[in-house]
Amino acid sequence: MRIKQMALVSLFAALTAIGGIYSFPLPLSPVPITLQSLVTLLAGLILGSRLGALSQIVYIALGVAGLPVFSKGQAGIGVLLGPTGGYLLGFIAAAYIIGLLTERNESNSFSKLFFIFILATLIIYILGVGR
Repeated sequence: MRIKQMALVSLFAALTAIGGIYSFPLPLSPVPITLQSLVTLLAGLILGSRLGALSQIVYIALGVAGLPVFSKGQAGIGVLLGPTGGYLLGFIAAAYIIGLLTERNESNSFSKLFFIFILATLIIYILGVGR
């Protein structure tokens, strides 16, 4: 992997962590609303399928290793096994799917990108809620 690619993967992993700093709790739910989903979608769009998914894998690996990068400054494997773990795994799948669909389409109009973003958001929620 080239240095530019490594830097972009690291940048989007860091942006995903920053997106979790400001979380808005939902009543009666352990899962807050964050900007992490938006960053994940942009990672897949800008970096492509392989690097977009890799950026989210790096983000999760940093959190599992003990760095407080998850929402509300949490860290550790317990977060991945807890109620938000499915959403975190959904980040990987969503970034990959967005990258894959945008790489295969030569004409990415606004309406196509909007549909792809909705599909990827549904993937995040299906994996998160279904867990």
